[in-house]
Amino acid sequence: MSDSPNERIALAAHTLRPVRPEKYIITGAGGGLGYELGKAILSSKARADVTLTYRGKALPEKLQELQGKYPNQVSCSQLDLNDSDSIAKFTEDYGQKHGPVDVLLSCAAVFKPRDPKENTLRNLKNHPELLTEALSSNCEGHMSLVSHLMKDEPLRLRQRQVQRTGNTIPQKFILIGSAGSRFSGDNPKLARMGLTYATSKAGLHMGVYKAAEEEKGNQQFIISCVDPGWMDTKMGGSGAPSGSTKEAAVKISGLIETITKEDSGTLMDSDGNKLNY
Repeated sequence: MSDSPNERIALAAHTLRPVRPEKYIITGAGGGLGYELGKAILSSKARADVTLTYRGKALPEKLQELQGKYPNQVSCSQLDLNDSDSIAKFTEDYGQKHGPVDVLLSCAAVFKPRDPKENTLRNLKNHPELLTEALSSNCEGHMSLVSHLMKDEPLRLRQRQVQRTGNTIPQKFILIGSAGSRFSGDNPKLARMGLTYATSKAGLHMGVYKAAEEEKGNQQFIISCVDPGWMDTKMGGSGAPSGSTKEAAVKISGLIETITKEDSGTLMDSDGNKLNY
C-alpha cells in the first residue's frame, strides 16, 4: 500500500530538513591537546562549528592557520579560566552568537612547579600562589565555565521540549582529568604528580561527580572527565609513555560520540574505560 499524500509530504519535509551544525568549544586550544583536538574534530566532522579558545592576549599563529584552512567552521576567542570576568564575557558572547553549545572539550591546565620534589606540602609556603593558580586553572575555572554554558531552563520545560521536538541530543561537557590524581590504591602515577596539580585535578574529579549527581534527572546534560594519558606535550615532556597528543586527540574525538548519560560523573581513559577514583 502506498503512503497517503499527507504522509509523503511529512516524509519529504523531514528528509529536507537542514542538518544543524554541531557546536564545539575547545579550551586551551593554543597548543598541546586542545590544539590537536581542534584539528581532529575539524578533519573528521565536516559540519562542526568549532570555537577555539586561548589564554594569552594574542591569537596564536597555529590558530590563525586553522582559521585560514577552515574559514566557515572556526572561530577563536580569548578565554582565561583564572578570571571569572573573562568566563562570563566569553559565555555571554558565545550564547548571543551561537546559542547553546553541544560539546565542550575543556583542556586548559597548569602544572607548577614542574619538579615534583619542589611541588610538595613542605615547599608550599614558598609558592602559595601556584596552588591558587592550579585550583583556578585546573578545577574552578572549568566548573564555572560549565555552569555558564549549561542550559538553564527548568527541567520540566526541557522534558516538554524533548517530547515536542524529539530532540534528544544532550549537551556534553568533557573535561580533561588525570588518572594520576586518584585516591585509588592501584594508582602508580600518583608519585609523579606534584601537590598543586594532584590537588586541583582531584578537585575537578569531585566537581564532575557532584555535578552529575545534581543533574542525574536531566537527560540533556552529560558531564565526564577523560584522562588522555601522559603525552608528549610541553607540560608532559619528552619520552611520554602514552604517545603523542595527536593520537590522544583522535581517540578522544571518537569517544565523544559514544559517551552517554550512563558515563556522566565518571573518569575515563581515552579508550572509554572507566577508572576508579
